[in-house]
Amino acid sequence: MRLAEKSEKPKYLGGQDMGYEFENQHQKQSKPFKWWLWGPIGLVVMFFMYGLYSAGTPEGKARIERDMAIEICWQDYERRSNTPAEKRFIAEVCEKKEADAKKQR
Repeated sequence: MRLAEKSEKPKYLGGQDMGYEFENQHQKQSKPFKWWLWGPIGLVVMFFMYGLYSAGTPEGKARIERDMAIEICWQDYERRSNTPAEKRFIAEVCEKKEADAKKQR
């Protein structure tokens, strides 16, 4: 049986009532809110939620498609079957796409 559940209060050290105060102090010490831990975790969660939201908007989807097109363009540039003239042309196109993407941001 716990001290708080007893019907009579226990007396210690010359008649001082210690049972209830000890249990309440113990509960207060075990509940401190750790801002140093939960604050950064909350910020990271909010950052990811914002990323999910912005990726779901029409502008976000267009940006993702534009970035994928640029990546595919550079993959075409890397192919060994291209002649040097083709590589120069593909590089110009890829650089133009990147410049247009920077203007839109």
